[in-house]
Amino acid sequence: MKHAKLGTYYLEKLCILPNYRHNGYGKDILNYCEQYVLKNRGVRISIGIINENSILKEWYINNGYYEIEIKKIGHLPFTVCLMNKELTSESE
Repeated sequence: MKHAKLGTYYLEKLCILPNYRHNGYGKDILNYCEQYVLKNRGVRISIGIINENSILKEWYINNGYYEIEIKKIGHLPFTVCLMNKELTSESE
């Protein structure tokens, strides 16, 4: 997780191996990251995902993230969806 200006932390390269998916590990990692950000006085987490992965996108939406922007990055064969989650001490 990288820290940036203005209380934003960037979550990068999060992946759960296929054999371990649907066991709550991803949610556990998000919860840990959110608590880490709050402890360090951050206010939001930002992520970039493959926009065409609708299952993953919906999972992040269900976990409180919202779409900021969809970008085409020249060398990538897919579009990138940038998403944020604003954190409060009540964040789950």
